[in-house]
Amino acid sequence: MSLAEVKESYSRCCVNPKFFDVFYENFLASHPTIAPMFAKTEMTKQKSLLRQGISMMFMHLGGNGVGTTGIDRIGESHSKKKMNIDPKDRKSTRLNSSH
Repeated sequence: MSLAEVKESYSRCCVNPKFFDVFYENFLASHPTIAPMFAKTEMTKQKSLLRQGISMMFMHLGGNGVGTTGIDRIGESHSKKKMNIDPKDRKSTRLNSSH
């Protein structure tokens, strides 16, 4: 699947106003360690940040340096040092969600 096709698919998802609600419902239920991390999170703001992060990812994948910088900042802000998110936990969650 090309990047353009992925962007088109994502755009179709975003038309549904419940898309990010459903995403977070599924994400928070995907692993017992996830929901507690978001217990004090203002979810309206979080959903906006996710949209921005996805935009940064598309920019990065398209070769835009601003997107790469944005992705690097997200990686740093979600590091073990900043949020106590262990990279091993992220890998475990990705693997568990594929089953």
